Amino acid sequence: MGAPPNVPGEPLFPDQLSKRVSVHMSSVLRSTTFGSVAHALALSCVALLTVAACGDDNGGSGPGAAVATVAVTPATPAITVGGAVQLSASTRDSDGDVLTGRSITWTSLNSGVATVTQAGLVTGVGQGTVVIRATSEGRSGEATVTVTGVPVSSVTIGPDSARTSATVAVGDSLPLQITLRDAQGNVLTGRTVTYQSSNPAVVSVSDNGLVKAVTAGGPVTITATSEGRTATATINAIKPFLLTQVGGQNLPAPIPGNPSLVVVGGRIILYPNGRYAGRINYQTGPVVDEGTYTQSGTQIVLTSTTGTSVNATLVGNVLTRSVFTFVQ
Repeated sequence: MGAPPNVPGEPLFPDQLSKRVSVHMSSVLRSTTFGSVAHALALSCVALLTVAACGDDNGGSGPGAAVATVAVTPATPAITVGGAVQLSASTRDSDGDVLTGRSITWTSLNSGVATVTQAGLVTGVGQGTVVIRATSEGRSGEATVTVTGVPVSSVTIGPDSARTSATVAVGDSLPLQITLRDAQGNVLTGRTVTYQSSNPAVVSVSDNGLVKAVTAGGPVTITATSEGRTATATINAIKPFLLTQVGGQNLPAPIPGNPSLVVVGGRIILYPNGRYAGRINYQTGPVVDEGTYTQSGTQIVLTSTTGTSVNATLVGNVLTRSVFTFVQ
């Protein structure tokens, strides 16, 4: 019996080897006695087992199989700024079998939105959407991560006087100070805040939270809203006492005894909380005065923050202070 014919130097592929072993077995069975058939069968089975053990090292499963696909899970996670999510990557061969022990490289395509460690831990940095890529042996898989801002949990309005019924003189403005915080009490920035006045004809509010007294009246409720959370402030508007005469002369008028010093305007505001603010405009510029006041009947004592006291008389809507006459 001779071996299956083969061209010298020509490699045998598994299917060719299987066919030649089959032909060889047939030849053995025809040319041997029954006693040697068993021996021939044993040799042929060894050959077949050798064929079965021979495979293509470039594909299929097993320790040496190449990575064909990379899958990243979860595929579309959502986190908040400062929050994190753990991603995992699964490598498979061309037959779809899972491969283990393969090296994975993680990359964020926009580190301004989220970063990723080489362990696949993604951390939100800024609001937006970012692709996180896992690569192994030239094959890649991706996850799309959405990063949202930490939700607003509370809104507060300052100054305190705005929350506890502030009084603003007609023509004056009060900038509201809005503070936004998350559930942990951390201050949030860069969020949209909208404002609304319950009576804009009396007290208006701008898009950036500047309250202005339009005419006397109130109380008016100003509402600040951000991401469904609100805070309110109560504002009252009062008319100031406007300077109309100096020493009995209509404005502009010189100061009695000092004709070179001409007064061109001014006003005094008497706030309900016992404070006053006064301003008198001269040709040389305004002089601002403020402090506290006490009232007994029609008599008012204005005490400046500098310690100077001035007596005034209030009759109806007319306030007289020294040579100055103010009308509300």
